[in-house]
Amino acid sequence: MTFIDIEQLLQDSTGLDSESIGSTTVKRVVRIRMESVGICDAAAYVAELKNNPKELQELIDEVTVPETWFFRDNEPFRYFSEYVRRYFVPPENGRLLRVLSVPCATGEEPYSIAMLLKEMGFTHQTARIDAVDISTRALGRARKALYGANSFRGDERHYRDLYFDKSEDGYRLHDEVRRLVQFRHANLLDDGFLPGSGLYDVIFCRNVLIYFSRELQEKTMIKLHRLLTTNGILFVGHAEGGRMLTDLYQSLRKSGTFAFCKQGSTLGGSKVEALDQSAKTAVVKPRPNAKPLATTPPVTPSKHQDRPAARVSRIRDMPLAATSAVETAANPITQLHQARMLADQGKLSEAATLCESYLGKNGVSADAYYLMGLIRQAQDQQDAAAEMYRKAVYLNPNHYEALIHLAAHAEAKGDRVAAASYRNRATRASGLESAS
Repeated sequence: MTFIDIEQLLQDSTGLDSESIGSTTVKRVVRIRMESVGICDAAAYVAELKNNPKELQELIDEVTVPETWFFRDNEPFRYFSEYVRRYFVPPENGRLLRVLSVPCATGEEPYSIAMLLKEMGFTHQTARIDAVDISTRALGRARKALYGANSFRGDERHYRDLYFDKSEDGYRLHDEVRRLVQFRHANLLDDGFLPGSGLYDVIFCRNVLIYFSRELQEKTMIKLHRLLTTNGILFVGHAEGGRMLTDLYQSLRKSGTFAFCKQGSTLGGSKVEALDQSAKTAVVKPRPNAKPLATTPPVTPSKHQDRPAARVSRIRDMPLAATSAVETAANPITQLHQARMLADQGKLSEAATLCESYLGKNGVSADAYYLMGLIRQAQDQQDAAAEMYRKAVYLNPNHYEALIHLAAHAEAKGDRVAAASYRNRATRASGLESAS
């Protein structure tokens, strides 16, 4: 029971569901921390975590390893710029634009926002970005504002030339940009999260809800609703848009952004209502040579013809396209093949264990999460399956099969709007939108 106790402590402290990153990964991190503090007995380490907040924070820092870069998923930043230019430019000294970035990880997201605001003429007197994270280690790196080349991966590398100074240690951000950001250590799960902070015009809360249980997701959405201005915008991640509380939020239906406003906001209006209505009646046309998917698909995924522009991830017919550099090592493809064969033979528990081991050793993989979803679905664990499909879509937003499964899951839950949204995304992923 001791490891279960540790998992529960982590979930109570951070909201992290260990299945979302794999129990194997959590166990590995726990062993590292036990060796660091010289504790060999798991029960003794549980007691240490309960009695030593510093060690619990160290464990949290190890588990919540951030993976981010400047202007990650660029479309939300484009829409953010459009919104700010329309409602807040030119900046006024009597009106402070307030932005929240949570979790902010090592600072790339809030600093990306700050650079955009700097270009639009904002200073620390006319705009403020509150950047919040539970990891003290990540916050320490963020405050240093010193980054390596891996933090610059997109097409916005010209910002590196404009706002960073090159040194032997890396790229250091200019102070005039850093002054726009205030870093804070806080826990998003706390009932008194950011007490007295006031309201925010824009909130970035991307790629964290996916690691929470449904109950914690709803509590977090209610909390963010409280912090958002009437006509403010909330940005969430690719795999999180379908989980929004529709009685609190409405989608702004901006392609690629997953942006939401409050119900009743003037940002929505008739355009959003019309798009919502069209989404309810949208139908995905089948791909060429594709077998139709049932409402509850079997373990064996349907074969879909790859579109030329971008191959769709599949489990059968390996080899797989690797989704991270780590996956190229130690023959990981064979491991997924074996898991797939076990699933096809009906040995679902063994297949799930192998998939979890794969994720723990080789890092994240859209294909592995997709296979896990198929296994959980065959085990009649529909909600757990949906979580796996969402992770696959987070890693590969154009994962056609995972999107279709998510649409079927939403339909089974009676959420027609979410189902239509997933089907529309599947249509775009299939490359057939022009024929619809």
